[in-house]
Amino acid sequence: MTLLCVNAYGVDLDRRHHFDIPASRADLSLTEFASQANITLVFPFDRVKGVTTNALIGNFSLSQALDQMLNRTPLRYSVSEDGQLAIINEPSTQESDNMNKKYLSVAVATALGTLASAASYADQAAEPEAHGLEVVTVTARRKEENSQQVPDTVVAFSGDAIERANIQAARDVTVRIPNVAITESLSPSSTFLIVRGISSVRNSEPAVAVVVDGVQVGSASEISQSFFDVEQIELLKGPQGALYGRNALGGALIVTSKKPTEDLEGRFSVGGGNGELFEVTGSLAGALTDDLMFRFAGNHRSFGGTIENQYLNDVYERNSRGVTGDAPSNSYMDFEENRDFRAQLLWEPTDRTSVDLRYSQNDLESGAMWYRNIYRLETDPNQEYEFPINSNGNPTANRTINSGSLKIEHGFDDVTLTSITAATDTNERYGVAGETRGNDRTGNVLFFTEPYVNAFIDGLDSEVDREFFSTTLADWAAGNFVGSDQYYDVQTVSQEFRLSGNVSDNIDYVVGAYGLLTDRADTLRTTWERPEGQPFDCQPAYPGGPIITDFTTCNGLIDATQNEQDNTAWAVFFSTDYHMTDTLTLTVAGRYDEDEREVTRIDGPTVDTFGLGVGSCDSTADPENCSESGSTISRTFSAFQPKVSLAYTPNDDWTFYGTAARGFRSGGFNASGALLTDSYDQETLDSFELGFKSTLLGNRLRANGAIFHQRYENAQQFEFDGAIFVQSLYNIPKSEINGVELSLDFAATDNLLLTAGIGIMDSEITEFDSGIRDRMQSELLARTANTVKLPAGTQASFDNNFQGEKMPNFPHQSANVSARHDLPIGRDDNLITQIEYSYTADRYWWIDGQDVQDDVGLVNGSISYVFDDNLEFQLWCKNCTDVDYDSEYAPTEKELFGGAAKDVAYQARGRTFGLKAKYKF
Repeated sequence: MTLLCVNAYGVDLDRRHHFDIPASRADLSLTEFASQANITLVFPFDRVKGVTTNALIGNFSLSQALDQMLNRTPLRYSVSEDGQLAIINEPSTQESDNMNKKYLSVAVATALGTLASAASYADQAAEPEAHGLEVVTVTARRKEENSQQVPDTVVAFSGDAIERANIQAARDVTVRIPNVAITESLSPSSTFLIVRGISSVRNSEPAVAVVVDGVQVGSASEISQSFFDVEQIELLKGPQGALYGRNALGGALIVTSKKPTEDLEGRFSVGGGNGELFEVTGSLAGALTDDLMFRFAGNHRSFGGTIENQYLNDVYERNSRGVTGDAPSNSYMDFEENRDFRAQLLWEPTDRTSVDLRYSQNDLESGAMWYRNIYRLETDPNQEYEFPINSNGNPTANRTINSGSLKIEHGFDDVTLTSITAATDTNERYGVAGETRGNDRTGNVLFFTEPYVNAFIDGLDSEVDREFFSTTLADWAAGNFVGSDQYYDVQTVSQEFRLSGNVSDNIDYVVGAYGLLTDRADTLRTTWERPEGQPFDCQPAYPGGPIITDFTTCNGLIDATQNEQDNTAWAVFFSTDYHMTDTLTLTVAGRYDEDEREVTRIDGPTVDTFGLGVGSCDSTADPENCSESGSTISRTFSAFQPKVSLAYTPNDDWTFYGTAARGFRSGGFNASGALLTDSYDQETLDSFELGFKSTLLGNRLRANGAIFHQRYENAQQFEFDGAIFVQSLYNIPKSEINGVELSLDFAATDNLLLTAGIGIMDSEITEFDSGIRDRMQSELLARTANTVKLPAGTQASFDNNFQGEKMPNFPHQSANVSARHDLPIGRDDNLITQIEYSYTADRYWWIDGQDVQDDVGLVNGSISYVFDDNLEFQLWCKNCTDVDYDSEYAPTEKELFGGAAKDVAYQARGRTFGLKAKYKF
């Protein structure tokens, strides 16, 4: 298609202008471009409506602005020797066989010519520049802008990059970014993002805001949901509380799904792989009317697993089930089945108004609780015995997320009003009797079985060790075990109103208000399981009452902790960009959050249920340590979270910036009977960052770097009371994290893209609560049966009140490199090869610094053959070299099981590989 316009003379491509143009149809965006650049633009509107240009926000020269707007569209621009500006509409390959390139001319200033002179100019225009790095447009600061001009460290993955890297979940994102990590353990709800050392822990709320299609998730359970039909993923590092509020002190992960389209389009992929992997994904989009568009997307993935339950595998072998090669799939514990669906309707009744309605459902059935035990020997505390993963059955986790949102946006003359209404219902259960694969009992939380306990004892060389473990493990050697099931139901309703616009050519702003209602119910039960009988075969104290074990003749409950939480949160926020000069921009932002939390005690070790539940303490005789069932406690947490940034952009190639920001996460209440403290305080993080961003070598090299200092107050940490199975949080009063980052993207040739990144951090606990320290040490000394209660290094840390120790849970060093090569084959085909390597080191598992993860190096890769841009076959692998490592490790000092000292470890997934076929139209 050719678009012809008038000539223009004397174009000054280096003159800078401030632009604020969203991604939209080319006829609308080019008109707005001409208005904001104060130029005259003439073109036939109906000929460009099918093209969508990119967002353009910030200070740009005309050449830089056009590069960004027209990137990845069929439109290009060129300037002749006499200063005439032309926009070239590049046809497809087939069209180019039948016709020459034709041109669209733009009139600049007030000079107008004729259509004939424009056609004459089309024969003289130069070809567009050779391909360099793509301009990356991000929305992490609630507006579209060039990532190279954002005064924060931000990493973005386009839809194409997501396809090449086979990104399907948060774990696939974190492995590709320095100073970013993930912890996966226990169940889907125990997935925690870690950015620059700021980590969520079990039972806490997210420390990194996760925003899916404009809606911030309200529960940690939602973080591990599947990514499918995704347009872009962005990770913004550093506190983002000024815009996203509480729970964004580490940063923000922004996931944007593909949008409905005017033209009918569809995508479909099907694949398989090792571990009995089968996956199918599809989407369909188009227009129902001229102003109403739709998109439907679905995802199904079933995976048998790679982490073997050795006990079940032995059972299959003893039963002569004909095991050859790999063990049967139901002996693997990390099985997974996803069933996901999303529907979107986009109504655009006018050019200024849009209504976006979305609904999604994410169903997951997966394995859980595949910890393995590591025991310290009695005769030598420096020697350990590590059990293989073995359990009576494979515990199952079931999680369902139902989400709906309505986004309404209307543009007035000088301001855009946005309203986002959202509701989510998340429920999860795991370890439930009858759902455990291979066994009818609740999930085994001792993490070993009678045959392996006895084999361990019989194999000990020392009589002292044999006698010690024969005594401390006697119940488990007899075939008994402790089981556990857990239930969570979280419902949230949120509303956000936002105004954005320009006060003048130099001042942009976003202001808004936000409200959130959260209802949560959680239950954690432990059971006594004998080798004989059936699950829950004790008689209840009254009809319909709880089934409590007597530890001798029947199976039933040991404890049941139940709580209900009602949270009401609200916030107001603002963000302003003041373009002081063409090269200097000041950003000032702030948000005030208030979060009221109320907890109702239903049952638990220190709850008086008056004989109606498991809790049996006396609230009348001991009101300080025993609460009545139905009693409530409440507390309000609040904080103002400011952010100030100054960005200096001397030219199109460089940005230098400094940012100071504060993040905040609410405190809360621990479950009944918590060992260390009944409640925990809110966190605050003050971060200071200096950085640079550069685009060099004719847009072939992008080099970005940053240094940061973070002052962390009341960091929330997890402690588990293994005696009564109560999970709780406590605070580390003061700590510091410092770090440096560097990332490089290099288009070595038109077909070869190289990337690299490195992150180095140092951390220190500068103040610890001596009361928490004393209670923790007292319980360890009382409960641990070993003669040596604490290893020498751990005892020294206690003696020093943990001052000077490293902060736990995250790698202090990380790096990644990748290479992608596109090899054209024939006229329309391509062979795309991508290889990636990531490295992490110095991950301390607890605050004593004694247990450190070995260095981990992972290789991922893919090879794709693309036919004519619509049919593709992709061979891929993750953890290609099958590195064996743990995603979580918890020493006995963190778990407080009592008895013989033991640590527990949670193995990460091994090598996975497969083949996909993809088709789009």
